[in-house]
Amino acid sequence: VGTVAAVAAAAGRVYVGGSFRAVNGVLRAGVVALDATTGAVLPWDAQLVAMNAPANVSALAATPTRVYVAGFFQTAAGASRNRFAILDAASGAALPGALSASLADPQIANIEVTSARTYLYGGCRSGAWVVCAYDLDLNPLPGWTFPAPVSSTMAASDTALYVIE
Repeated sequence: VGTVAAVAAAAGRVYVGGSFRAVNGVLRAGVVALDATTGAVLPWDAQLVAMNAPANVSALAATPTRVYVAGFFQTAAGASRNRFAILDAASGAALPGALSASLADPQIANIEVTSARTYLYGGCRSGAWVVCAYDLDLNPLPGWTFPAPVSSTMAASDTALYVIE
């Protein structure tokens, strides 16, 4: 028993994130990949681990090659990742790209990914909840700023970012 907090789809897969430990009897902590046609649990496993509590996912986004996951966890696929990870969509392996190590408690409420950019809303910058822009490997885009505050509701295309204030 658990709750679902985020859903994303790409390349014939549906990724579901939330606070659960298993789906259809298959162990999956916080995020699972399902076949978009049959609903079957796929072998893909992010292996999220949190200390002192179950891992959970509060936001996610998917492309045909990557899955961006945010929530409460300290490791993903065996790699140290503080509440945010980029995972290989085929294998579940942790890919390079992490939030700044200077963020003690980063909380991300929304993730949007385009063909060239990743947008995060939340505590992605020290001291404030803002929209942050990165390349696909989570390198900050220099000189990019967005007026704050905004709500966690946003959507992105290759040419624009839409937010609700």
